[in-house]
Amino acid sequence: MKKRILLYCVIVLLILTSCTHTHEFKDGYYFQAMGEDSEIIVTVDTQKAREVRPTLLGVNDSLLSSILDKSSRISVSLSKDEYIEDDPYPADIASMNISGAIEGDYSKFIINTGLGFSKDFSKVKEDGVKYYTNSENSIELGSPTSGVILFSNDSYKELYDTTIKNRVIKISDEKAALIGESVMGLYVRSPQTMIALGFEIPLSVIVQMSDAVIYVVEKDSVFYLYADITMKSSSLAKTLNTLLRNQVVAEIKRQGEKPDFKVLGQQYYTQDDKVLIRDRVMNEAELTAFEMQLKVASGSII
Repeated sequence: MKKRILLYCVIVLLILTSCTHTHEFKDGYYFQAMGEDSEIIVTVDTQKAREVRPTLLGVNDSLLSSILDKSSRISVSLSKDEYIEDDPYPADIASMNISGAIEGDYSKFIINTGLGFSKDFSKVKEDGVKYYTNSENSIELGSPTSGVILFSNDSYKELYDTTIKNRVIKISDEKAALIGESVMGLYVRSPQTMIALGFEIPLSVIVQMSDAVIYVVEKDSVFYLYADITMKSSSLAKTLNTLLRNQVVAEIKRQGEKPDFKVLGQQYYTQDDKVLIRDRVMNEAELTAFEMQLKVASGSII
């Protein structure tokens, strides 16, 4: 996927200008129109990431770095047409459909004109929707409006229809704000799988979630893990909370330290059918592991 993304990065880099071309969605964040059942949504505030965690955007390519320098947010959807019992868990991202948007200082006219002149891409018009695809038809992309570049390895038209033309908000303003105001985060409703995030949660528990919001917040150069996980019942919430706390206790003891159960009670607790994680300090290893999963989930865009 990375090589495919780099193909259009070359084109875009050559045609970017210094003018400001941004698009703000009046009904909320772009990614709020994503989030169908079992669809994993990953989003990164690239402006914040550049300030507090530049390694998150530290790709090994100067062209792609130039694209990210003009971005304000990247949002990616991971999904499958069908989930079967033998599907791997954590998710095999390489086998999933990857679609999303890069938002930032991009001109619709310049982006699409550049792609149109590129020998690596061919123009496609499907039911009035224009976009571009490479020779292998492995990536479809275009700029439907200034400030937004859409990409998909599945269906650009469907992505455009559901997130731009016929937008229907699927992620509530409250939950979208949690991840939208963080450095990076994830949302999923009725999950059938999950990417590896450092939680050793059995798939049998994952599929009992109604939805989950997991995000990373930075305060004074310290990174904290937060989560709002809604289970299908209050008893399931208690079970998950106990599982998570036991994992933390076991890790603390493994390191030869004594758990502070009062602090743990403030970091991991339930409210009816919800499990809440608050102010969980992430060490460098945990933060790096979280970042790596987001990089893989983004199709190596970040």
